[in-house]
Amino acid sequence: MYQQLSTYRPKLYYAKVLWRMPLSGRLKCNTDGASRGNPGRSSYGFCIRDSRGDLVYAQAKDIGIKENTEAEAEGSWTTPWELKDIVEDIKEGLRFIQGQSMHTFREGNKLAGFLANQALDNEDLELNSFADVPREGSKIIDMDKSQIPQLRIKTRRISRICS
Repeated sequence: MYQQLSTYRPKLYYAKVLWRMPLSGRLKCNTDGASRGNPGRSSYGFCIRDSRGDLVYAQAKDIGIKENTEAEAEGSWTTPWELKDIVEDIKEGLRFIQGQSMHTFREGNKLAGFLANQALDNEDLELNSFADVPREGSKIIDMDKSQIPQLRIKTRRISRICS
């Protein structure tokens, strides 16, 4: 068995991932949740950016002790039964504003994840411009605007490419 393991080389799968800017005249909202423990202290973060990638508004808030699915409800996945009503309300709101919802890998959602973690590490945030963004967050915005893709590398097949 040692001989087999010492020569084993896993097959690597990769996907190119980047934050994509919305079309001219449109806005893009990225969201993320964070939870430390399950249940544990949880938070959410979201950011709204324009077609140049500039921050329009962002918010991050500690939401107390929650299950991780409550902090990280992702409508594009199978919705946990206890969150069904919340996700349906979000989907209805998107229909009303002619918006759309799609999943993105963490590499394309770094700013929202950073904001959610800031709410757990420090304090709730409300940001109205790039000047308000903490230094690490402004670096993320600059990288997103540069449109340099990142690689997502896994040892199992990556089933979809999203942005």
